[in-house]
Amino acid sequence: MPVEPDGHLDDKPSLTIHCQDTSSVGVVFCDRFSLDADSVRYAVELRAPG
Repeated sequence: MPVEPDGHLDDKPSLTIHCQDTSSVGVVFCDRFSLDADSVRYAVELRAPG
């Protein structure tokens, strides 16, 4: 699966991973936040046609 930095809709840093066989299928990790020094959390968007 190709991995690329992605300018998310609100221009915050994000990472998009596309399916190698179907580029319209992918996962976006965005809206990173940390509740404490030992954890990092992300919002996750799944994309697929239909």
